[in-house]
Amino acid sequence: MGANLQLAQAYRDILSDMIEQLQNGSGDTIPQHSGGLLRRLFDTKREQSGCPACRQRENAELRYINSFRKALLDNAFYEQFSSSQGLCLDHFRLTCSLKMSDTPGEWLPLLRKAQLACLQRLDEQLGELIRKHDYRFKDEERGPEMLSWKRAAGLVAGEDDHS
Repeated sequence: MGANLQLAQAYRDILSDMIEQLQNGSGDTIPQHSGGLLRRLFDTKREQSGCPACRQRENAELRYINSFRKALLDNAFYEQFSSSQGLCLDHFRLTCSLKMSDTPGEWLPLLRKAQLACLQRLDEQLGELIRKHDYRFKDEERGPEMLSWKRAAGLVAGEDDHS
């Protein structure tokens, strides 16, 4: 492939924008379809089809988001989530923007703070990957930062595996 440096730089730009938005208090306004043209085409077809499986998936997603919001209020869960890789941008947007009357508490500031920490960690790893591509640091040991561009791609595109 050989394009991991360029991909890391591109994804770092996207993450930097998101980090800046979260720091300024506007990070839950991610564009509706951040996954690209193909995702928009498939999402549009799915919405128009009235497919019962798609409706079941959407209902389950609503339940998961509601449960996730409630779980953020538990300190142990919040700490675990803060140290995870965070939500993909599509699910972060959905979790922030869906109107649900039965989600109590102040979960939104907690979500934004935890997601910011997750994005900053990934941004640092991308920065380290980029730095290690400099000829002056070519002999330094490589670590998990070398796959950070894949995690960033999954986060931006909404892939299932952010490994």
